[in-house]
Amino acid sequence: MTNKMTRRKQQLKMRPSYDELTIYEPRLLELWEQVQQVADGEGFCANEHWYQKVKPEVSRLVGWETECRHPMICGCYAYDIVYEQLYALLPNCNHHGHLCR
Repeated sequence: MTNKMTRRKQQLKMRPSYDELTIYEPRLLELWEQVQQVADGEGFCANEHWYQKVKPEVSRLVGWETECRHPMICGCYAYDIVYEQLYALLPNCNHHGHLCR
C-alpha cells in the first residue's frame, strides 16, 4: 500500500473537529480570532474577503498544499472543516446588488 493510500485511510477514519486540528496546527487559533474580528461595513463581501484574505492562510496551514507535519492536517477533510468553520464566522455580505465579487 502506498504512503498516499495509507494517509487517506487514516483521514477517513478520523474526521477531526476544529479544536482537534488546533492541537496539530496552533496557528488556526490565531486565524479563528482574526476572522471573528472582521467587521462588516458598507460594501463588505464575504466571498471577496474569504478569497483574498482568509483562504490563502487556510491553504498554508491545512489541506493538500500545506507542508504535512501530521496526517490530521494535510488532507481535504482538514481543509473542509476549517473552511466550514471560518467561513461561517464571516459577517454576511453588505454590498449592493445580488452578485458577490
